[in-house]
Amino acid sequence: MKPAAMASTSETSAASNTTYPQYLPNVPYGSQKSPLNTLDIFLPHSSPPDHDKSAIWVLFIHGGAWRDPTQTSTEILPLLNYLYKSPSSIPDLPNPCPPAPSLPDPAQRRTYEDDGVDIRPYIAGFASLNYRLSPDVKHPEHIRDVSDAIAHLVREYGVGRDVQFVLLGHSCGATLAAQYVSGLGLDRARQQDRVHPIALGLLAGIFDLGAFVARHADSPVYRDIVEGAFGRDEREWLEASPMQGMYGWEEGKVVLVGWSREDGLVEDAQSEEFVEKLAREQWARKEGSGSKKIAHTEGKRRHVGEWVGREVVSWPMEGEHDGLWGDGRQLAWVVQELVLRTVTRRCV
Repeated sequence: MKPAAMASTSETSAASNTTYPQYLPNVPYGSQKSPLNTLDIFLPHSSPPDHDKSAIWVLFIHGGAWRDPTQTSTEILPLLNYLYKSPSSIPDLPNPCPPAPSLPDPAQRRTYEDDGVDIRPYIAGFASLNYRLSPDVKHPEHIRDVSDAIAHLVREYGVGRDVQFVLLGHSCGATLAAQYVSGLGLDRARQQDRVHPIALGLLAGIFDLGAFVARHADSPVYRDIVEGAFGRDEREWLEASPMQGMYGWEEGKVVLVGWSREDGLVEDAQSEEFVEKLAREQWARKEGSGSKKIAHTEGKRRHVGEWVGREVVSWPMEGEHDGLWGDGRQLAWVVQELVLRTVTRRCV
C-alpha cells in the first residue's frame, strides 16, 4: 500500500470511513494524468470475507467503440444496484439505462435474493475501469491504460496477488480484456508485471477486427471505428485482434463468451468464432443457459452441481447491444456463473 499522503482523495476517504459498502468514483491511476485514467471502486465489506482464501474481485471494462465519451465506468452501476439493492452508497446512473426487454418495471422488479445463488459473500470488491479514447490515442494506448489500471489495483488492494479476480468486458471492453490476458499490445515490462484473472467474461466482444469491418462493408462507420482506434494499416488490425492471441495462461479456469441474437451492432459470429478458437486450444466447450436461466428459475433456488475443468462457455443473452450491461440482472448472472465455476468450484 502506498502512504496515505500519496493516495487518491477517494481512497483516503475510504480509509477513514468505517461505513460500508463504499463507492469510490474517479480514483486516478497511472502516470498519464488524463481525466480518463480513472477507475471506480465498490467495497462491499470493511475487510475481505471470512473465507478470504476464496474471496474474489470483479473487474469491468466498458465498451463504446474505443471512442464514445458517454460510455464510462458507470456501466457497472446497474450490476451493483441489482446485487446490492441500491444502497445510498451507490449513485444512480447519470443517464437512463439502455433498453433491456427482460427488465421489469423497477417498482415490480425482483431482487437478487429472490432469484440467485448468493455469491456476494465471496466478493471482496468491484472495480470499473476508464481508459483514454480515440482519436486522442490509438492502439496500443487503450490496452496499456487497462494494464496500468489493474497494476494500481494490485498495489492498493492486492488484486491478482493476494486475492483472485475475474475480468469482464463489454464490446470493445471485451476486446481489451482478451488482449490483456494474451498480452496483445503490451510492452515487455507490462507483460512481465501483469497479474492474470481466474476467469474472463467477454460480452458482445470484437475479436476479429478485419472481419468486423468486412461484414459491415455497407456501413462506413465500422471502418471509421477501427481506423480511428488502430490506424489504416490492416496488418495492424490483424496483429491486434484477439483471434491472434494465445489463451493458455496458467490461472485461467473459465472463459464465458456472451452474445445476443438481438445485438444490432456486433455480429454473433465474432463470439462464435472466438469460442471455436478456444476449443481448438483445448478449452472444453460448454453451452450455458444464459438469459434463459432467468425465466426458468424465478422464485426458486437452483440445483448446484460439482464442477472441475477448464471451460469456455457460450452464454446466450437477451436484448440490444448496450442492454447487455444496462440489464444489471443479466450481468449479475454472468458474475454468478464465473464465481460458482471458479471460487466455489461448482456450476449451476
